Amino acid sequence: MVVRGTVVSMTQDRISVRGTRGRATTTVLALAIVLAVAGFATGPAEAQNFSTLATFNFTDGAIPYAGLVQGADGNFYGTTVAGGANCSNQSAFCGTVFKVTPSGILTTLYNFCSQSNCTDGAFPYTALIQASDGSFYGTTVVGGASGAGTIFKVTPGGTLTTLYSFCPQSGCPDGAEPFGALLQGSDGNFYGTTYLGGTGQSCTLNNGSSECGTVFKITPSGTLTTLYNFCSQSNCTDGDSPNGALIQASDGNFYGTTTYGGANKSCTNGNGDTGCGTVFKITSSGALTTLYNFCPQSGCADGAEPGSGLIQGTDGNFYGTTIFGGANSSCSENDIGCGVAFKITPGGTLTTLYSFCSQSNCTDGTLPYAALIQGANGNFYGTTLAGGGTNNYGTVFTLSAGGGTGNQGSFAYIAGSGGVSLLDTTTDLVVNAIPISGEPYELAVSPDQTKVYVADNAGNSVSVVATANNTVTATIPVGLGPDGVAVTPNGQFVYVANNDANNPTSNTVSVISTASNSVVQTVTVGPAPFLPKVTPDGSLVYVASTQGNELSVINTSTNTVTATVPITAPTGLAFAPNGALAYVAQFASPGTLTVLAVPSNRVVATIPLGSASANPIKVAITPDGSLVYVTNLSSNNVSVVETGSNSVIATVPVGNQPYAIAVSTDGSQVYVGNAADGTISVISTATNSVVATVPVADGVFGIAVASAPPMSQPITQPLSPTQPNVFNFGTNNQVVQYPPGTNFSGVNMTTTAVEITQAQFQQRVAGTKFASAACIVYSGTGGNCIDYQVTCSDNSGNPITCPGEPQPTIAVQTSFTTAQTIVNPGYLTTPIGQNQWTNIFTGYADPTVKGRTVGFSEFVAVDLGATNPQGLAQFKLLHPVFPKKIGLGREHPTPVAIRLTSVATGKPITDARVGISVVMIADGKGNPTQQVVLSKLSAFKQEGAPGTYKLNLHTAKYALGTYTVTIYGNAFPAYQGQLQIVK
Repeated sequence: MVVRGTVVSMTQDRISVRGTRGRATTTVLALAIVLAVAGFATGPAEAQNFSTLATFNFTDGAIPYAGLVQGADGNFYGTTVAGGANCSNQSAFCGTVFKVTPSGILTTLYNFCSQSNCTDGAFPYTALIQASDGSFYGTTVVGGASGAGTIFKVTPGGTLTTLYSFCPQSGCPDGAEPFGALLQGSDGNFYGTTYLGGTGQSCTLNNGSSECGTVFKITPSGTLTTLYNFCSQSNCTDGDSPNGALIQASDGNFYGTTTYGGANKSCTNGNGDTGCGTVFKITSSGALTTLYNFCPQSGCADGAEPGSGLIQGTDGNFYGTTIFGGANSSCSENDIGCGVAFKITPGGTLTTLYSFCSQSNCTDGTLPYAALIQGANGNFYGTTLAGGGTNNYGTVFTLSAGGGTGNQGSFAYIAGSGGVSLLDTTTDLVVNAIPISGEPYELAVSPDQTKVYVADNAGNSVSVVATANNTVTATIPVGLGPDGVAVTPNGQFVYVANNDANNPTSNTVSVISTASNSVVQTVTVGPAPFLPKVTPDGSLVYVASTQGNELSVINTSTNTVTATVPITAPTGLAFAPNGALAYVAQFASPGTLTVLAVPSNRVVATIPLGSASANPIKVAITPDGSLVYVTNLSSNNVSVVETGSNSVIATVPVGNQPYAIAVSTDGSQVYVGNAADGTISVISTATNSVVATVPVADGVFGIAVASAPPMSQPITQPLSPTQPNVFNFGTNNQVVQYPPGTNFSGVNMTTTAVEITQAQFQQRVAGTKFASAACIVYSGTGGNCIDYQVTCSDNSGNPITCPGEPQPTIAVQTSFTTAQTIVNPGYLTTPIGQNQWTNIFTGYADPTVKGRTVGFSEFVAVDLGATNPQGLAQFKLLHPVFPKKIGLGREHPTPVAIRLTSVATGKPITDARVGISVVMIADGKGNPTQQVVLSKLSAFKQEGAPGTYKLNLHTAKYALGTYTVTIYGNAFPAYQGQLQIVK
């Protein structure tokens, strides 16, 4: 294929773009381009609310490969890699820049190859970015003065300026073929990578060239600086060929991946590139640190060859994908795995979240090439190039941060002593507490996710909690000692088991009508009824009679007991998703799980839970029906039963006296309530191991997962510039008052208080110096943040722009009246819909904020620093540089020093408590271990300059091996590094 002097050749899974100097580059994703060029098409697909805005005819562009970006004017901007006014035939790759309005009007802003030999560039492969000056910036892979690609700027009107042409000198020491998108850093300059070029000489390709890629910086005027040349180290241990874009993280450094190179060479590909890829960090001055080398072990179970860049999650960790590697190699594309999704900490600890092709026929997909994104619900989303079943054309997937594909439920409601706790399942944090007098024992969520029914054992009632605001809206009297509760699939009735050990006449089930919130019928069942469960079709209710050694079966159409099933000491039970089987736990040591056919009630299997189980109490089943989880009250563990084989495949240690249990809506996690120690153990179903332990209220007895988040509650009222303005939200009052002397003549202000989720707040502060701040959570709001949006009008009621000032002299003074403890409250302000968090905090004790906005239009309450009086700190490790190697028996201590700076003011933090832990994770022979050799709070002392903390790490007695060093405190997120004791 000839493109104005540039030859573009393609194979089935590689693309080679060659110019006059014979450079070569590769990307697996070219398979999609090949299919597009060949006119490949799939069958029609059903869609709702779908509209085609514009179509391309080659003259105005073809193959819009990269995604769109919405400009500040509301229009959408993008590129095509082919077509345009200057392409002579449909095999040519020139490309365009285009604009399309929301109504679908397409305008070609620029046609590449407008200049002889495409010196203005060709093949714009990546998405544009709109910079702070309003123009759009991007790259072309080929073309330019030397045919090796360009960096360009194009105005919204279509005026293009070539800022830089790569490879003006022989050997391309400045880089060649920029496949990754640009990034505008916080300093206003642009940062990016080239796939080839540079001065590294260790990555010889099959065509004989020795070009390994670079990281570069370019000013808006076009001055390019090469920050790093890959393969600067022997055998390319620092990486080779970065293909994805960089990101600038909350610490100000840049992070990215290389597709090849690194310390491990076991995944050599057919093109002669060696190495399995890396994750790296690089400073704005060019100091590079390799955080991780993929494929340290045979088989590359951790992944191999990352083809795209990283994203930083709301938890501060980084997430990405590799094209190959992983635990499964049954896909046909290669023999080292089908790709993974991974998480890596800023310190370089990598966790493989998911190995693709884990499902039969690779229905979950293979070859995840593109970068992930994080949705507002905290989950991650991405695509695979292939797999997806028999068609093998790829998938779109979602992944929870804890691993396992799927969309997790948003909140888990936990019944315990004194009330109900609300657990955010995306962060595994308790975000709210709902007071309920008495002793909540069990709960259930309505099918429409709008209500939670809580059985109050001591209060002989059922409380109805509205999920919109997590407040009790009704209290319904029932029988004595309500112990369990279940809602019918149509949401019309609630069945409550009444079990008062001191009153045998309480052996009943109350039937509540949800329309009237009243008991409409009472059904007598066996003694000590426990945990009613409704069949998936809603026709039957099974109630375990623990003392009567039977199950009572209630017909919901007549509310009469139609059968009793003899079973010794039945406790909890769960139905298969199709309702054909019931799994019943029997309270014994060792435990047993009995499987009944429904509705015949015939015993079809008896599953011993093993000698490790004692007194099984409650049961939960995954949404696909493949796994049953049983809490063993007296042995402090959970039995995992595979339904296909009716056998125990794992026993998971948890907390003290595990009682309650529930599975997330996507089946990726299991929540276990430990009654004696007041914690929730979170089990990953992918690994059947505990991935988090969350402290909650004492005495956990019931858990129910809701798949819908709480709704927002707007509150609007006029805002006086001279008088105190009192807001009432839930159980809290807040006073907002502008200071005397502020000029608001002729301005009427209105504030709307709207709830936003934790994830939405994190999205707003992502990439700013407040990225590690947390919003203040108000009781009664479902764990959400409060977002105050301000609008202004004149004395006639006409909308006007709210006042802004060139200097930060407008201050909003706030005070709080609430029983809830609020530490370091403050306010961030920004124009609505923008991410310009420019305001700073002027005091630690009083929540005052000053700053200029484009109209004083929004402010959000935030918590700066948890327990530290001076607020949240930016952390900087001064020395040593991790990873670090130390000689065995070295007598001199290793000095460790950090610097803490306030994110609010930029001033030193002088009152922090800083601790350290050192854990041996592998012995001298490389065998995994977990040995704590040092753990001390307040280990560091402030020495020298303010905000500098130091200690001496005495390693003379440390044995040979690898150690993880964790530095933590009350003013900053934990930092992890690694050291080795070597001979």
